[in-house]
Amino acid sequence: MPTQRLPRTRAAVVSDRGSAPIEFIFASVVLLIPLVYLVLSLGQVQAGSYATQTTAINAARAAARYPDSAGARAEAMARLHFEDFGVEDARWAIRLECSGPCDEAGSTVTAHVETRVPVLGLPALFGRDSAPHVTVRAAHSDIVSPYTASPNAASPNAASPNTESPNAGSPSAGFAKAGFANAGSPSSVDADR
Repeated sequence: MPTQRLPRTRAAVVSDRGSAPIEFIFASVVLLIPLVYLVLSLGQVQAGSYATQTTAINAARAAARYPDSAGARAEAMARLHFEDFGVEDARWAIRLECSGPCDEAGSTVTAHVETRVPVLGLPALFGRDSAPHVTVRAAHSDIVSPYTASPNAASPNAASPNTESPNAGSPSAGFAKAGFANAGSPSSVDADR
């Protein structure tokens, strides 16, 4: 049985003309803007993650090699890394821990960095303190080298094997000022950055 085609009027054909580009533009805007925002937000979080990890690595290295100025060096490097990665508005906290006497060769120094990376664009709406954020954490450990240990630490080439460092068992004054603590009693270098 042959099918019958319904005649279309000229007015019906004319009314559909030009609607496809308008629908395409409208759908593109509705779908593309959230997608671009999502990609930019994920990029911001990834940059914060890179800055956090790099800060943890360099803070541990600075603490192991320059124990007297570890806190100041860690803060300066953190500021540099967060500016380099473009997340200047992030807040971070650096905590340094030691497995034994902090300035003794062979001790392990661990840097813990916690960063609050704000969600892109929202600090302008909610303010810096109450804006939604993503928390990123990183840790890195380094060993205090016998060549860079504090002059007060026991020398590995000491004549008497029973010679004990005057600072053994407690953090040195430089480490206490820098925010170091023996393992189990962490202290914060800058908890509200």
